[in-house]
Amino acid sequence: MKRLFFLLTISLSLWSCIGDDCCVDPLPPGNTRFDLNKIYEPIYAETTEIPTQLAEKRAIESAGQVTIYQHYLMIAESGIGIHIINNENPENPQKIGFLPIPAINGFSIKNDFIYAKHLSDLVVLKINFEQSTVEEVQRLPDQFPHNVYDELPPGLKIVCPDESKGEIIGWKESKATSTKCKR
Repeated sequence: MKRLFFLLTISLSLWSCIGDDCCVDPLPPGNTRFDLNKIYEPIYAETTEIPTQLAEKRAIESAGQVTIYQHYLMIAESGIGIHIINNENPENPQKIGFLPIPAINGFSIKNDFIYAKHLSDLVVLKINFEQSTVEEVQRLPDQFPHNVYDELPPGLKIVCPDESKGEIIGWKESKATSTKCKR
């Protein structure tokens, strides 16, 4: 009886993996799936500069990491920046601004210092909530080495990257009809 139960359990476990959404996702969470019949081109970081003023508040399109600091909610939008919300009155939270940090991939905050993963660098920013200002205090380059090719499946056709255009932060479908490069 134990053997029959064991075989039934194994069979059901294996059967649950049949279909398009099988057990293991081959790409890290958040990445789009790639079609091997299409060509993809690099997305380059537009700038490594971080503004010194908070930008106007904007809609949150894809909420990521949420951090509570004092009476503020700080919501990261991966690759775009940090939304800052005054949550002093939880019944009526007020968006106060947006800190654009291109290619941000995680942050923490302590004593008004934001520690952000920006491209492959660790950036330390001093934020003044009352004046809505930001100052880059320190940048430690290449603290988070990242191979953007790791997220691509083998055999994928890509537009050959041009390192003079800056750091690659992702990939998008291309309109190119042919390419010499492959992953």
